[in-house]
Amino acid sequence: PDLWYYRELLKNGVFIGLDQISKIKYCTEQTRIDLICELIRLGYRKKILLCGDMARQSYLTSFGGGPGFGYILKVFLPRLVRQLTEQGMQEEQAMDIRDDLICNNPRQYLSFEA
Repeated sequence: PDLWYYRELLKNGVFIGLDQISKIKYCTEQTRIDLICELIRLGYRKKILLCGDMARQSYLTSFGGGPGFGYILKVFLPRLVRQLTEQGMQEEQAMDIRDDLICNNPRQYLSFEA
């Protein structure tokens, strides 16, 4: 992930979607978490969307695959919240950010309002 590129996009008010969260062949989970923490630190928490790219049957736990739809909620977000608190953020604020990432930001994006 290119932090400079994301910052340039975000300066223009766009949302960015960080896709393929569970797929380490593109970059490690820790790299994604570090990127998100830095974007949050820079003030862009309201413009980040998380995506799992679960388009294949083999990614779905209901078909014996993985990581499944629950990965972001059950694995990724708890790690992100833990890192934010380890970096000195209050747990309540970290949980508010989690809510932005999974509820508020997608709602805002899909409302087609700036």
